[in-house]
Amino acid sequence: MNMKNNIYENLLDTWLRMTFVISNRRIVKELSFNEAVVCRLLNEARQNHINMTATDLCNRTKILKSLMNLTLNNLEKKEIIKRVRSKKDKRQYYLELNEEHIDVYKKEHKRIIDLIKEATKELNDTEIQIVINVLGKITNSVEGYYGN
Repeated sequence: MNMKNNIYENLLDTWLRMTFVISNRRIVKELSFNEAVVCRLLNEARQNHINMTATDLCNRTKILKSLMNLTLNNLEKKEIIKRVRSKKDKRQYYLELNEEHIDVYKKEHKRIIDLIKEATKELNDTEIQIVINVLGKITNSVEGYYGN
C-alpha cells in the first residue's frame, strides 16, 4: 500500500474511532440526536427572531420529511416545542421551543459543550480554530460530492 492510501486508511480509522466513541456513549440523555439538532436550530432561530417551519428544518438538516415529522411529534409530546399558526397564512405553522420546558434542551446542550471542552482540552484556541476550519472543509467537500 502506498503512502497516500495509508493516510486515507488512517483517517478512516480515526474517523470511525471517533464515531464509535460518540455513538456508544450517548451524548444526549433526554433527547434523541435528531431532537437535539432540531432544538439547536429552533434555539438559534429564536435568538435571531426567525420563524422556522418543518420544511425549513428538513432543508437545514437533510432529514427526511417523515423522520422530521416523527421527531417533531416526539418533541411536541415532551412539550419541548410547540406549533404556532402563522398570522399571515393560516395554513402555515411555525415551530418554537416551549419556554416552559427549554431547560431540557439547555441541559443537553451544556452536556455537549462540556464534552467538546473535554475533547479539546489539550488544544489551544488556534488549534481549535484549525480543527473547525478543517472539519468545515471536509463537510463542504462531502456535501459537494453528494450534491447537497
